[in-house]
Amino acid sequence: MITLKKKHQGNVPKNWDTRRLKFLVSDVRDAADQNANQRYLALENIESWTGKLINIDESMELDAAKEFRKGDVLFGKLRPYLAKVYKADYDGACVGELLVLRPKGEIEPEYLFYRLLSSDFISIVDNSTMGAKMPRAEWSFIGNLRFDYPKKDDQLSIASYLDEKCALIDRIIEGKKKQIEILEEQRAAIINRAVTRGLDGNVEMKESGVEWIGEIPKEWQVMGLKYGIYLQEGPGIMAVDFRESGTPLLRIGNLTTPYVTLDGCNYLDRNMVSQMWSQFSLNHGDLLISASATTGVVSEVNENSAGSIPYTGIIRIVPKNEVALKGYIKYFVISQFYLDQVEQLKSGSAMQHYGPTHMKKMMGLFPPLKVQQEIISHLEKETSAIDSLANILDRSIFLFSEYKTSLISHAVTGRVKIPTHYDA
Repeated sequence: MITLKKKHQGNVPKNWDTRRLKFLVSDVRDAADQNANQRYLALENIESWTGKLINIDESMELDAAKEFRKGDVLFGKLRPYLAKVYKADYDGACVGELLVLRPKGEIEPEYLFYRLLSSDFISIVDNSTMGAKMPRAEWSFIGNLRFDYPKKDDQLSIASYLDEKCALIDRIIEGKKKQIEILEEQRAAIINRAVTRGLDGNVEMKESGVEWIGEIPKEWQVMGLKYGIYLQEGPGIMAVDFRESGTPLLRIGNLTTPYVTLDGCNYLDRNMVSQMWSQFSLNHGDLLISASATTGVVSEVNENSAGSIPYTGIIRIVPKNEVALKGYIKYFVISQFYLDQVEQLKSGSAMQHYGPTHMKKMMGLFPPLKVQQEIISHLEKETSAIDSLANILDRSIFLFSEYKTSLISHAVTGRVKIPTHYDA
């Protein structure tokens, strides 16, 4: 049984000590030797909430880098809610946005790592930050936090216990992520097959007339995508011609619709601006795709977003009813057939994003409307089943992640009794 005593941050075991963090660790600020052959770490190289290193670029060099040693614990002070914490297992250099904390003797690095990664600690530090865009914690605040800790043997026992338990949870989470990847691949294959070959495996085929497309079902048409849909990209928000007070601005994948104003546009006739602005107003049911990093994502304007203005990089798609159904186009623009064309355009022009001008160069496959409806019904059923399974797995991953976070917080504050076989 653990006997607890009241402290400023809750209950901790009676035999634990308390000191301010700055008396237990040093904030190391030694400049790195730019000529040394060493690995460099940036914030993006540390995975949130796990302490794992990711996407290391051995050739990367950082301006004003700081040295760290094996055994130091690095803590990301920029956007601390991201929980970028790493226990160094080698000597290297890092960006200034990472605090390099070196235990002085009373604290074991393994325990310090988990303590700084705990949700309790992250929350306190995050609440100290100022600024909305670049919230940053300061060592003057972090170093003055009161820090409860057990004797060193118990610190190592806690760290060993968490190493084992967290590794097991991580393996479970990774397994579920792999399952989701398989489901996503299955979903993509089903969609691509349906919009390029249809549902009838015995249907008569014909040459499409386009070498890279090959054969298509006999009754299908292959033609420029522009002949089956209307396209319109959102206006450049920095173009003052397209600003009107009180108009909501819609970003794909973001349900918020911040308002833009006519600031700096007093020289324009506001009626003219209103008329120009109205050309971009979205209707309920419009399809939107992103022309940048979120390629392969399609959204449908709901009643709450109707009347909004699409941001630059969002393309509105309106099917031509005599050629294409909305549901079919919704699946077509996330098919591999379509995405391959996007990649061909990007590699050919080195563009950051594509727009209607590029899409008008793409080819589309258009079955008879009756077949399109059959494809829509089939894909709605198939993808719904896959999405349901993926959602269950997502929920499971969330719950395991929450359990891991809770386990760390409870263990490093003495609220979990560590089995004796973990004793150092």
